[in-house]
Amino acid sequence: MSLAWDLIDEVAALNQSHPPSFYCPISKQCMHDPVVLCDGHSYERRHIEQWLQEHDTSPVCGAQVEKGCIYPNHALRNAIEEYFQHVFSVHRRAIRSTIQVAGASKDFNPKSNVALLRTVDAFMECSILVNADLSTELVLRRIMDEAKTLLSAEAASVFLVDRQAQELYSTVNSTGGELRIPISAGIAGHVASTGEPVIIGNAYCDKRFNRSVDVRTGFTTRSVLCVPLKTRKDGVIGVAQLVNKHLTQHDVSEGFTADDLQFLQVFACQAAAAIANSGFLETENTSSCKEDDFLDFDSDKGSEESEKATVTLEEFLDETFFECMDEKFDMESVEDSDSEDLDQEALAQCVDVESVANSDQIEGITLTHFLQRSEGLWEMDVGVLSKLTKGKPLSVLCVWIFNHVGFVDHFDLDRTKVSRFFARIEQGYGDVPYHNREHAACVVHMMNTLMDLGGIGDALVGGGSNTDVLLDWMACIVAAAIHDFEHMGLNNEFLTRTNNPRAVLHNDRHVNENHHVAAAFSILRRPEYNFLESLPEDSYRRLRHVVISLVLSTDMADHARLVDAFKKGTLASKEKDVPPSPTDQALFAMKIALKCADVGHLSLSWPAHVEWVRRLEQELFAQGDAEAREGVRVSFLMDRTKPGVMETQVGFFDFVVLPLFTTLADAFPATRTLLASTKANYAMWTEFDGTAQ
Repeated sequence: MSLAWDLIDEVAALNQSHPPSFYCPISKQCMHDPVVLCDGHSYERRHIEQWLQEHDTSPVCGAQVEKGCIYPNHALRNAIEEYFQHVFSVHRRAIRSTIQVAGASKDFNPKSNVALLRTVDAFMECSILVNADLSTELVLRRIMDEAKTLLSAEAASVFLVDRQAQELYSTVNSTGGELRIPISAGIAGHVASTGEPVIIGNAYCDKRFNRSVDVRTGFTTRSVLCVPLKTRKDGVIGVAQLVNKHLTQHDVSEGFTADDLQFLQVFACQAAAAIANSGFLETENTSSCKEDDFLDFDSDKGSEESEKATVTLEEFLDETFFECMDEKFDMESVEDSDSEDLDQEALAQCVDVESVANSDQIEGITLTHFLQRSEGLWEMDVGVLSKLTKGKPLSVLCVWIFNHVGFVDHFDLDRTKVSRFFARIEQGYGDVPYHNREHAACVVHMMNTLMDLGGIGDALVGGGSNTDVLLDWMACIVAAAIHDFEHMGLNNEFLTRTNNPRAVLHNDRHVNENHHVAAAFSILRRPEYNFLESLPEDSYRRLRHVVISLVLSTDMADHARLVDAFKKGTLASKEKDVPPSPTDQALFAMKIALKCADVGHLSLSWPAHVEWVRRLEQELFAQGDAEAREGVRVSFLMDRTKPGVMETQVGFFDFVVLPLFTTLADAFPATRTLLASTKANYAMWTEFDGTAQ
């Protein structure tokens, strides 16, 4: 196995970053036909030609340029092609070597082989990166070509859903033309209709198999592997299909295997993401796609003026959302969150419409596009979101989720009060390095993604009605949003040792956590913020119970007990083969999810993760300074003269992080991507430790 793991290490090194010179300054995507402008910079040909139709200045430096002065950059084009050929070659060798060596073992299970699946995933990300500026069809063709090669298939195809015609159509197939079949016909139709993958060992013995394509093309189908392409917004958008497994010396059966299925699902996930991010779905479904899929809070679908009433995300935020906040609001002066005069001026004003319109775009990225693109991804660039929202990432994200998941419509919530509540909650996050509004936004995003992609929402379905599931899901988002409300950058021990009023009020128990949730519910009690007033009493009590339980569970003092209890409950559920109950194990699952979301930066890309660790170290050192001023003992990791958290991450991963994320992945296999990312960061810290020593 040493060769395989050496190759995987090489893959990891290659994926740390790609040369910045390969990216077009206009499209921010990898170039395929680079040209040099007389300003000395290189651009993708079609983008710079389009730019020069409307401008006579350089997009980079603003210097005057002549419209005809562009020349092919052959050297850069060759460098890009050679670089990615090398990257792809290393990826392929790593994947194949691991499959061949490990596949000989009876215990081999790619589903649990995190490093291998991470290699496949990274390979696909590189493939999408290098093809990002190409047509959707060409991107899909290249993705499926790689899948076909790596899984030793004879043919590969992608069928997309045409909802208007009620058909599946394919331009990515072995015939070179377009194929169309009824939406429910054949194996592809079955997968598109059910959303479930299938493995067919003998196609002609399966009653679902549609022979018409074989008859028309002269092709003979033997075995089939078919998986759905899904997005959160549109559900099943198509299927990816491999046909006729080639036998190799390592194969023990003639058809596709469960191992092959795991790999194809990784390819399918990336293919679906590529389709969604390209805007292809919006282009294809213009006639049926409405703005109310995004943030249509004010539309009246029964009115003749419905088209005029429909509002875009930016319009809605302009009119009702961006309420001015007192950026200098003193957190330490707020002891009672029931104070009536805290933000009356903020409630009475809105950010100037023109200023918002001018601020919701960064280098061609609109707020709507950013939120759509971030949906279905584990990692969200909260820095970009902060810029797009004028420093209000938390409230904008929460409003988006409340509408997009369906809480507002399902529970008939007051839209103005929803936005007002989250704006007020965001106002309560102070200017501390770590426990700030950006951290809260990251936790909200991760929590929502765990409920969606992580499969926790699906697991809750087995324990209750759709209303029960949405109620718990909404409680999870509220808990994530308020979980550090009015945090002062000081931990529970400091507040207790210094007899802080919060510690006295909460009897030294879960001091911060009790304050976060109590202060937030105090805000919610006020009529102008109470967006839950329309909920039935039992639903409100359920939501309040879940929110309180989740926020209190973020106290690390109870960490080990909670994780152990969840492990035991999960094991018991598996042994009985029953879904989690909405009142016991399901609540444990949501607690574990929020704990993982609270430290979600541990699973982010390495640069983002390190930045959050630096922020945490700054905050801890600031507390150490405060302890020194108070004349009390400076706490562990908070003394500036000694090693901080940047130098103690390996132990934290060993005893806290990896057991936590492993527990989550064991219960919800769809979260194994997070575990893999966490292990990758752990490997980096381990290497860092070894180098330092």
